[in-house]
Amino acid sequence: MSEIAAPKPEQLVLADRLHSHWMLDEMLVSELSVGISAKGAEDISQITSWLDERPSVVAARDRNRATVTEIFQAQSDKQLIIIGPCSIDMDTDYAELFDYIEELQIEHPDAIIGFRCNGSKPRTGRGTTGLFSKLGDEHRERLIKVYQEAAERGIPIFAEITDQNEFSALAPYLTCAWLGARDMASTALRKLFSATRLPVMVKNGLTEELDSLENAVITIRSSSADNDNTGVDVGFIGHSYTHNGMPVALSVGEGNQNVAVIARGYDLPKSMKPKDRDRASAEHLSEVCALAHRIGCVALLDGSHAVPRMLAVDKIEGETDTNRLLKVLKFFRSQAKSGNILHVERVQGLLAEVSSNRGATDPNLIIDDANKKVLKNEIRALKKLLKVGTALLRCAEVEV
Repeated sequence: MSEIAAPKPEQLVLADRLHSHWMLDEMLVSELSVGISAKGAEDISQITSWLDERPSVVAARDRNRATVTEIFQAQSDKQLIIIGPCSIDMDTDYAELFDYIEELQIEHPDAIIGFRCNGSKPRTGRGTTGLFSKLGDEHRERLIKVYQEAAERGIPIFAEITDQNEFSALAPYLTCAWLGARDMASTALRKLFSATRLPVMVKNGLTEELDSLENAVITIRSSSADNDNTGVDVGFIGHSYTHNGMPVALSVGEGNQNVAVIARGYDLPKSMKPKDRDRASAEHLSEVCALAHRIGCVALLDGSHAVPRMLAVDKIEGETDTNRLLKVLKFFRSQAKSGNILHVERVQGLLAEVSSNRGATDPNLIIDDANKKVLKNEIRALKKLLKVGTALLRCAEVEV
């Protein structure tokens, strides 16, 4: 009987990188570390070299990943507040936003204050689709530079992932990823996230039905082998703006339990009256929370997308209101306190578009001096409400 060869030193180094930076599951790491080519291994070392040279940055990232995982599994008393631009702009200096995030983190040590840092902007119609999709290496180089600036300050980084190669390029920097309303039904992306332990959030789709949201969570949590033994395509690991990366053969995703859902709303008929809009919005939030309760996960509130449109607070004189987030937060707190949102204890965080300028895509809440104070007050009020839910949620999980 032949002996199984011991792993080579370079295979062990590669396996550690795949596990640490992409959080790929053990089966996939084992296959890749043995089967990947020398060129593929070199591309992977290039994309992770900046991180490998900064162990303190990696340690902070890993602590944040662990805390978010605990939040998603109702094992933490902390809440999750994620703010940042709709998508990263080429010429914006985000130092002021980073300063504000750090201020919030100091004020709220019992929370994770994260940076929303999208490289892509999925669209139904025309318009810019983000730096990751633009022609020219300088755009992706700028995106990675912003990631590195945030990472050096220990700020948790959150981003929407739209395809496998974007995951390959960005995941080493991420604390958590999410699937957006236009991509949450993607079979490929659902299976991709079943092959990693990176925490992932899933938004509800573009309509009021939530079956697809439930199916997405179930698929991500499940082993792909249970689905007629289908494989997972994780794209070109080691892909970046300077390297093509290495194509990975189909493998099994063992299932990722670190999943949360996001209530982002859906579009209502424009003729609907204000009271009916309020009722429909509260019902939508209740239904997402009820789903989260039924399948055993936490939920986050998206304060910047279809929820403002549901409430008809997204426009002022025909233009998008950059302060719409503040109106959504007031509505949510009012409805929660009135008991109009069932299983509101499942809501454990906020995702919102906030920056120092309006931005090139969806308009952000602009953090001028006035809005900095107002948003701080709203976050304090929101966290006070959420902490009551956190205690209830943890008690419920312990009883189970």
